[in-house]
Amino acid sequence: MEVQKEWWKTQLATDIHETLRTKEAELPPFKGLSPQLGLRRYLVDWLSIINEKQGVHCTALHLAVYLLDQFMDSYDIQESRMHLVALGCLLVACKFEEEERRVPRIKKLNQYVREVYSEEEYLQMELTILKFFQWNISLPTPAHFLDYYMTEGVSQSDLHAGYPVCSVNKSRLYLEKYCHYFLEVSLQGEYKLVRKTRTGLKDMSTSI
Repeated sequence: MEVQKEWWKTQLATDIHETLRTKEAELPPFKGLSPQLGLRRYLVDWLSIINEKQGVHCTALHLAVYLLDQFMDSYDIQESRMHLVALGCLLVACKFEEEERRVPRIKKLNQYVREVYSEEEYLQMELTILKFFQWNISLPTPAHFLDYYMTEGVSQSDLHAGYPVCSVNKSRLYLEKYCHYFLEVSLQGEYKLVRKTRTGLKDMSTSI
């Protein structure tokens, strides 16, 4: 995101955290309007696998999933284009969150799909996504708060069962383990569907 690298270690950490929290509260919620919502769980798992194999930071993955959720909420996407949409979201997120050398190459991404997409198709999809978000993808997700909470989560003054923590470092390891676990779980939150109109959904088949 457009904040200083390792901002959680600076004197401005508290202010930056509060700013991100305020911005997070203003984000549009995921409404589950997409006719292809049943594919979401598969797509998120699939992106998680690609993310892990390509060594991409979790902030890029979480941003990609948020972009995908909002995009799916607003478009009636052909099922045959879902992989391209998901990969487009991942590329946009990686280009925003990662150093250039860590952004997955198209040749690598095409290894995860049966239908090979051209550079032009990826580019058009990225542009469609960016235009949809009005070129504003500086969007905080739970992953963007992880390092701050890891830094603030355990201290020498903490107590366990009324006694000082024996090992702060060991406690931090446990904290990190469970933080990453729940962070992963948060990607696959269960959304209760109610009957909703599709009015206003755009048809991707005529958009790209």
